[in-house]
Amino acid sequence: MPSTVGTKMQAYCAKCKADAEHTVLEADDKGKKIGNVRCGKCNDEHAFRRPKAGAKPKSKSKSDKPVRSRRTKSPELIASEEWAEVDAMVAAAQKTPYVMDKPFDKGQVLDHSVFGPGLVLAVLGPRKIEVLFRLGRRKLVCGAAS
Repeated sequence: MPSTVGTKMQAYCAKCKADAEHTVLEADDKGKKIGNVRCGKCNDEHAFRRPKAGAKPKSKSKSDKPVRSRRTKSPELIASEEWAEVDAMVAAAQKTPYVMDKPFDKGQVLDHSVFGPGLVLAVLGPRKIEVLFRLGRRKLVCGAAS
């Protein structure tokens, strides 16, 4: 829409920091290019700025974007890879039935009533062990080491 001097229109006023009605003070012969305008609120004269309300939202800066976590393998995938490495050894080994009162050593193969066969990966304390089962790692209570 062509604008002529004296026409009222919406523009952004930096002094008011808002869109407001402005009066066109300068325009080219065809009315396509607007020069200076006067704010209807504060009477400040400045170069024409497009209204902010109709503007496209600015793209988010890098700091506004959510941080993506590093891609890591799921615990299930890690467990299946670990299990694949020891599966044959566990299948061939002599299995000791798991009993909470009995102590276990690192490298020992046990047979749990719920989780099945497992390999003792670490002794975490006098009454706790970490065992690798087909479904993943578990911490179990055991008897005191002698």
